[in-house]
Amino acid sequence: MGDVTDPDRSQPARPEPPEANNERLLDLATRWAIGDDYDREHAVGTASDADLEELAHCLDDVPQRFWDWLAGPESFSPQPSENYVRMSVLVEAVDSARSRLRRHRT
Repeated sequence: MGDVTDPDRSQPARPEPPEANNERLLDLATRWAIGDDYDREHAVGTASDADLEELAHCLDDVPQRFWDWLAGPESFSPQPSENYVRMSVLVEAVDSARSRLRRHRT
């Protein structure tokens, strides 16, 4: 059995992230998955405490298969899918939010 090809592209179809239908996570990714590091850090840096808390904990309960997907074959792709990039950048925003919250508490 060969690669499954997306009918709209010549690239093989890629698996969706395990949480692709998680509406809350998709909404957060839309808001926080900002590709430019400076712009993302600015957005996180100017967020309210409530928004930081929500962002910092949005991935707390995602299943292991989500992390396995992020660490899987697509992580080595020279052209990762839009969903892969979006979720990877969301993880960066979560890390920034957690770091800011730790600094606020010390």
